[in-house]
Amino acid sequence: MSIFAKSIKKILRTSRDSSFNWIEIQALKSLNFLPRFNFVEQRLITVTPRAGRGLKEPSLDGEFFGTIPNNYKKNFKHMHYNSRFWILDSLKIIFHLHTKRNLKIILIQYVPVFFKFPSIGLLNELHDRGVKIIKIWPDSWNIDFWQKRILPVSHIGQLNIITDIPNNQFIKLDKANNYSWHPLPTKDFPYINFEKRENFIFYSGGISHEGLYKSRREYLEYLNDNGFVVNGVSYDRNKPIGRPVYEDYRNALANSRIGLNFNWKGDVDVITGRTWEIFSSGSLLLQSSSKILDGLFDEGVHYLAFSSKEDLLARLNFLSENPTYAETIASSGHLRYRELTDAENFWRNLIQR
Repeated sequence: MSIFAKSIKKILRTSRDSSFNWIEIQALKSLNFLPRFNFVEQRLITVTPRAGRGLKEPSLDGEFFGTIPNNYKKNFKHMHYNSRFWILDSLKIIFHLHTKRNLKIILIQYVPVFFKFPSIGLLNELHDRGVKIIKIWPDSWNIDFWQKRILPVSHIGQLNIITDIPNNQFIKLDKANNYSWHPLPTKDFPYINFEKRENFIFYSGGISHEGLYKSRREYLEYLNDNGFVVNGVSYDRNKPIGRPVYEDYRNALANSRIGLNFNWKGDVDVITGRTWEIFSSGSLLLQSSSKILDGLFDEGVHYLAFSSKEDLLARLNFLSENPTYAETIASSGHLRYRELTDAENFWRNLIQR
């Protein structure tokens, strides 16, 4: 695309977003005549289509919101912005503003684009009207995420929860806000006895011929060439087709003895959502060598690491010949995960803030 075409596209996008933002604000103002009923205390939750891990974008609350304890579910309403009828979703938010006490909005991986979230303009209006806004960031490892997503809404709300890097160096970019690290609660699936699991090793996620995910492809091809078929879905990020839904992915993972994980993002290591899902499933976490889990889990006790393709292959050969050892590590990791994560406490803290 030529520079001229890119400039025209940028101008059109800016014009469109300004028009959409104007429509949202006018809708908010036009409903000012509504009385504040305040007869139900409820928290509104809106979430971006955060798929990753080779999955389809979720249309329901089966992933993150499936962790809400039953005694808290009455306090929540899950929203997933519809790309065609986005204004209706914004109107729903405005309606809740007039009918709910102590309205709270939790934004997960906010992207300042229409069709996925309420606009920054609408969020500003809600913030000024006393709505408490909490932001959760599953991806905070890249400076671009901070410049394009996190910092543009840093003035809205005070609490930010980071889930990928416990000690994030970019927090210093925003000294006015409160940033804390906490793993996202992970939905539990039925536990399958280790010896009865049908898959030896499982991986689901993106791969590519070039760029950030090229090394993943190389590792998977190396294992296949050496006799280890990795179950799961490794999809080409340039052609993301044939991806499973979250429930199918988790059921397959729960039926696997080993969960393979790559925690590098270029030169940065992160704790991926896949990390917690592997621990939750009672599978053995086998991931690229890193210090990212230091202080949380012990390598060789709660999980295993590899430093190269050859090291990974040697690990798998040993584990295939020593299933009892594999089960011991998997069990220890699962128990440690239980000690570190508490969905009820996580949601209670959000409700009470």
